[in-house]
Amino acid sequence: MMVVEERISRILAEMAEDLRPLPDPYQRARAGLRRRRRRQLMGLGLAAVTLLSATGAVVAGGSARRVDETAVREPDPGWPQVVEWARRLADSPRRGAVAADRGYVAAVEGKLLEDHRRGSIGPAGTALSNVRVLFADDVGDHRVALVALVRADPAPNEWPAAATWLVAPKGTGAAELASSVRGVSDALEPYMTLREQGYYVGIAPAGCEFASAAWPLVKDWKDEPTGSYLVRTGATLRPEWWRVTCGGLVKEMTPGPGGLHGQSLMDANMAELAASARRGPVPAAWREAIFNFASGVGYEVTALPRAIWAGRITGTVPGLDGSYDGQAKVVAAPAVGGGWIGEVQITYDHVNPVTNSVGTAIRFTVSGFDPTDPDTTVAVPLGDRDKARSILVIAPRGASHIVAYRSEGPLATAPVVDGAAVLPVPASADVGVRALTPSGENLAFVPPGDWMRPSLAVSSWGL
Repeated sequence: MMVVEERISRILAEMAEDLRPLPDPYQRARAGLRRRRRRQLMGLGLAAVTLLSATGAVVAGGSARRVDETAVREPDPGWPQVVEWARRLADSPRRGAVAADRGYVAAVEGKLLEDHRRGSIGPAGTALSNVRVLFADDVGDHRVALVALVRADPAPNEWPAAATWLVAPKGTGAAELASSVRGVSDALEPYMTLREQGYYVGIAPAGCEFASAAWPLVKDWKDEPTGSYLVRTGATLRPEWWRVTCGGLVKEMTPGPGGLHGQSLMDANMAELAASARRGPVPAAWREAIFNFASGVGYEVTALPRAIWAGRITGTVPGLDGSYDGQAKVVAAPAVGGGWIGEVQITYDHVNPVTNSVGTAIRFTVSGFDPTDPDTTVAVPLGDRDKARSILVIAPRGASHIVAYRSEGPLATAPVVDGAAVLPVPASADVGVRALTPSGENLAFVPPGDWMRPSLAVSSWGL
């Protein structure tokens, strides 16, 4: 009888002969991925869904090493458009009832400019041509202002203006408000937000229009009366999404704050949420993973996350943050607009010596199937698309081996161990996977890119 390894070799040879290039309908998804990766490098920090490569480091004994954003910024054809939108925001008329008081605004701007000259506020070592209050109003019990600190001579890869939010009690005078700096950001971005407990402020360039739509359908969009900015307080915050349209083009679409992460709600449903796990611990041991994902994903999903798989992963290709080897839990929830959003949460075997992190969380999306179904194949890239990386594959029932391939032929094969496999793949490969039975039969087939879906969230200031 032919042994399993011989059958696998035969299947690989047949695949190399039969595979043909497949049409790729996922240009939009990959473009979204590149935009989100660019924001990580540029420091845009805009609220949006990252498809496959957004990682959040869990830091041990302090914060991760700060990276010089200008040093790592990659050349990008979208950068001039982002800069232009940021400049438009810096030049926009002032908004908010308090901003209409010219004397008050002049006093705030004057004090901030003087504080910068004395070196008491940033950006350090940068000459400013102007300080502009872009928004000032009483929001609930607070007086809130957004201020642009306009650079006199920005470098080609530098933001035209830095930014700071000022937050003080409602009715605060100009001098006190100017002293209530909530830190200084290196970037006044095209879309600026302040999310605080009980209120939210979002601001876009003049001429843009905000609209809102109720969660979870996110279909019936209604224009906001404030136009190019949006304010929510405890009395008006609700489950919803927001959209910013500029010149007829959607530039930003993102969920509002909040989500389905109430502890009592999760505890009441934990047994059911953990029941979908193909492999893993008792229900109580899933609580942290489900809660952490639900807290981060917010109203991007329509229901509480469910368990998919838990176990140890080894043999991963090291990325910028080192090896991904460690203990992993995989969870997912149905996404607004269709498909599913999931997350692989990894606790590393060893603390990363570069970032000082003890783990990471990697988002992924799928469409066309329910990843909590034990008969489906879930594939998640671990690492940067532009580097050699690994793919974690949660195997369907009955699979003994997983084969990674692309249109030219097979790339790698690995046995299924405890319901999963890890396979190395080269950089920039549009990779598909096949799950094979012990007899070498095709159990499941995932074409290249089929684990991706275009995100409903949008952040397209660079287009």
